[in-house]
Amino acid sequence: MRRFQHDGVEIAFLDEGQGQPIVLVHGFASTAHVNWVYPEWVATLVKAGRRVMALDNRGHGASSKLYDPAAYHTPSMAQDVRALLDHLDLTRVDMMGYSMGARITAFFASADPTRLRRAVFGGLGIHLVDGVGLPESIAEALEAPSLADGRDPVGRKFRAFAEQTKSDLRALAACIRGSRQTLTREQVATIRAPILVAVGTEDEVAGSASKLAALLPSGRAFDIPRRDHMLAVGDKTVRVWSCRALGDRCGSRPRAFPGQINVRRPQVRRRTCSAQKQLIARSHYQGNLCQFSSTSRCGHARSEWCRTWRRCASERAMIGSDATRPGLPLATHPGLPPAHNKLNAQAAGRI
Repeated sequence: MRRFQHDGVEIAFLDEGQGQPIVLVHGFASTAHVNWVYPEWVATLVKAGRRVMALDNRGHGASSKLYDPAAYHTPSMAQDVRALLDHLDLTRVDMMGYSMGARITAFFASADPTRLRRAVFGGLGIHLVDGVGLPESIAEALEAPSLADGRDPVGRKFRAFAEQTKSDLRALAACIRGSRQTLTREQVATIRAPILVAVGTEDEVAGSASKLAALLPSGRAFDIPRRDHMLAVGDKTVRVWSCRALGDRCGSRPRAFPGQINVRRPQVRRRTCSAQKQLIARSHYQGNLCQFSSTSRCGHARSEWCRTWRRCASERAMIGSDATRPGLPLATHPGLPPAHNKLNAQAAGRI
């Protein structure tokens, strides 16, 4: 990772790709690699034609570790982002932040509105204004002698995460105590850039995405289906919608629209009666699956036949290969019942 100095603090960052620049700001106890590289955010954005910069916030990753809570006030951390842009001679960028990173992004947008083109606030909803999101009890869990000594469930979860990322626990405790500033509703209203607010439907930390989006002049809300605060950042659905909000096309369009929950329906394999199989085979041989009568002798609807046909790959392979295999008499195909072969032969005009 590359490094630069700002206000006596060394900030580590990565810089990859070419194109429209975007800055990624990670969440509390995470790093640029954990938050953005491993879940393939960086690779996705670079592939979409972006220049991607992601920094390790002060107290995190490869950046300087500080132990005074006052050094972690959110405006100071937003100044680190501004210093990164100055260091790279960038005047205007897109941004994406998650959790604490979204708070930093919001403070940056409020203080330097001309330098932000558009942004995504992930894992942070109305608690940007009402409340501070992560509880201060996390600091106590970080300072406990061990993970088992932590009493607060949320604190224990973040302690375990911090240990996985090999973070400086003392620095993180100072950070959680110092980075608890909020914006007023009036300040949020001054953020004119288009903002996508994306929060998991099971996130108990961030607050409502729709309530924050309503305060933003160009805000949109997206409820990430079935995701809590720890899992939402790697969700493929939010990746697609974030790219679309930033003006990129990354992957296929999801079935759910912003504000809706995408419920995946279980696939059901249906049994096919012999009469239905015969009609499907005959229709398939004639070259048009839907050109037969509206109901079979067993009473199945034509649309049911088509759906069953498309779903049942093994049946399609059996009927398709036998009905169209050259060089074999239709009346003696192996693997099909006699009535089946007879219908195929009738359809071909051989009987």
